[in-house]
Amino acid sequence: MILRNGMIVAGLAAMAVLGACAPVIFGGVATGAVSTAQTRSTGEALTDAEIKLRISDALLQEDSTLFSQVETSVTEGRVVLLGAVSSQADRQRAEQLARGINDVREVINELIVADRGWREIANDTRIDTEISARILGAEDVLSVNYDIETVNGTVHVMGLARSMEELQRVTEIASRVSGVRQVVSHALLTTDPRRRRDNT
Repeated sequence: MILRNGMIVAGLAAMAVLGACAPVIFGGVATGAVSTAQTRSTGEALTDAEIKLRISDALLQEDSTLFSQVETSVTEGRVVLLGAVSSQADRQRAEQLARGINDVREVINELIVADRGWREIANDTRIDTEISARILGAEDVLSVNYDIETVNGTVHVMGLARSMEELQRVTEIASRVSGVRQVVSHALLTTDPRRRRDNT
């Protein structure tokens, strides 16, 4: 989580310098290039990346502590807010900020009001890493379509599933990792009518 937020800060700085005219690079890979193997189009992937950055910027401008506590996952304009915040007011404030961002179609607020110390963060990071590695090694799963985020042992699965069988496979893999308390899926099937279309 700390690493991701550091990368987001770098991305926000890059957007300020470039005027948001070019894809921002995270971890050495341009956001536009990442989408080539995904079910999302390149345009959708770039829009999602911009939404994520703008939500992070809004959180940072509002409250640096809130920014550090909230993670976002964006798929075709559907935003999932994740993390542990200090109060119900902070939970509502984060949702309001996300809803105010252009191109956001839906906000799913999974923020919890709870303590999340270094031990919990380290365990969640281990779970994320292990699940991601297992999904990557699963021949029947297109891993690039999924985003995994764990908060206090609860695994959230986001992204696009090519079939119900694939999504069930991902949730099954996640549930078998040590330390996982429960698995919550926010992923949509590629045939779901709620998906954004390029021609809408």
